[in-house]
Amino acid sequence: MQSDNSKSWFQKLNERLDNEPVPSAEEFERIRAERNAAHEAMEGTSKESAFMNDDRSVNIKFWTYKDGVIGDGWDLVKPEHAHYQEVCAKHQLRKPGDSNTITSKWIDGNWVEQLEK
Repeated sequence: MQSDNSKSWFQKLNERLDNEPVPSAEEFERIRAERNAAHEAMEGTSKESAFMNDDRSVNIKFWTYKDGVIGDGWDLVKPEHAHYQEVCAKHQLRKPGDSNTITSKWIDGNWVEQLEK
């Protein structure tokens, strides 16, 4: 048997995984059903969050889940960019520190903005 110091990180990881409890078939099915329900709830959902920085530039975070695929990304819109005013108006950003998130759902082939509840 090797001492812990001579084992690679991969060997140590495999030993730890071997010692983890294995879920029963019922528990595995429950976990899978919960995961599927969460995926179904997110299907056709998009979020766009915007935040105005101290220099008045706007960070935008995009996140979309459609057809089982997650897409996300970031954008930085500066005051000199042509679409800056449009972005600020869409997210109602007026001063540094302002932020907003817009949630959309895929309905009949189009993204439809959802009103916050």
